[in-house]
Order: sequence, then C-alpha cells, then structure tokens
Amino acid sequence: MDGATIEQITVNYQNAHKEYFLPFLENNEYMLENYLVHYMFKTLFPILKDRVFDDYVMLVIHYSMVKLHLIGMAKFHNGLNEELVIKLIQSFSKTVDHSAVYLSDIFEALKKQNFNTMGYMAILANN
Repeated sequence: MDGATIEQITVNYQNAHKEYFLPFLENNEYMLENYLVHYMFKTLFPILKDRVFDDYVMLVIHYSMVKLHLIGMAKFHNGLNEELVIKLIQSFSKTVDHSAVYLSDIFEALKKQNFNTMGYMAILANN
C-alpha cells in the first residue's frame, strides 16, 4: 500500500469489511463480545461515576482498534479464522495493556477534536 491514496485505502478497507469481516462476524460474533466482556471486567467498567462517558469512549476505542486491525488482517490473509482473531486479540491486548499511552493518546486526540461525543462513538463503533 506504499503510495496509496486515502481513497484507495478507504475502498480497500470497505471491501475487506464487506467481503471478509462481516461474513466471519456473522458466525463468530461471540469472539468480539467475549473480548468486550473481558475488557469490562478487567477495567471494572464503569469505574467512576463522574467518568462513565470517558470509560465508554475508551471501550469504543478498544473495540474499534481491534476491529480496524481485524479488517486489515482479513484483507492481508483474504479472510479470517478463529486462530487469526485470537492471535490478533492476544497481541493487541499485550501491546495495549503494557502501554497506557497508546490508547490514552487516541482518547486525547478525539477529545481535542471534540470527537468524543455519542454521535462520533456510534460512527466509530459501527463503521
């Protein structure tokens, strides 16, 4: 994808989402659900009553980043299987759990651009 335009990247993403990700998810939705349930228990979501929405934004960031990586992986491998999904989630979790900065930087960038609203979270989660 070296030198690809944003339009080419967008088309590739949309195609991978439609051709590989959605068909896999149709029969394996429980895998992402289990990841999110684990995340909620791990973080004691929502932990603070005055930060409920911030905690929700972080949940959406986790989900959308895993989904983004899965779609990219699906494009690369021309499909997904349970083994690839587990490997990605394990790798992602190890990286993120050991680097508080990674996702907090994304959170701060969203906040700075005023993208930390329910509308933008719906777009991020459902794209």
